[in-house]
Amino acid sequence: MASPLSPGHNVLIVIEGNRIKSVTEGGTPPAGATVINLPAGVTILPGLIDTHTHIFLQGKHRKKAGMTFSC
Repeated sequence: MASPLSPGHNVLIVIEGNRIKSVTEGGTPPAGATVINLPAGVTILPGLIDTHTHIFLQGKHRKKAGMTFSC
């Protein structure tokens, strides 16, 4: 299998529910699986989450923005 730093070719990605179950070079899809054949040159990325947020940059009016604090 290709290293994480090099592209793979003829790769079988099995997704179960909303999770990646396996990634293998070639192989046969599980029985009953929906198969999506993608053209060569396509890049596949898992769903990414933007964790870079600025929830406290609402100015001095936190209560108006629905932000409350308790310590």
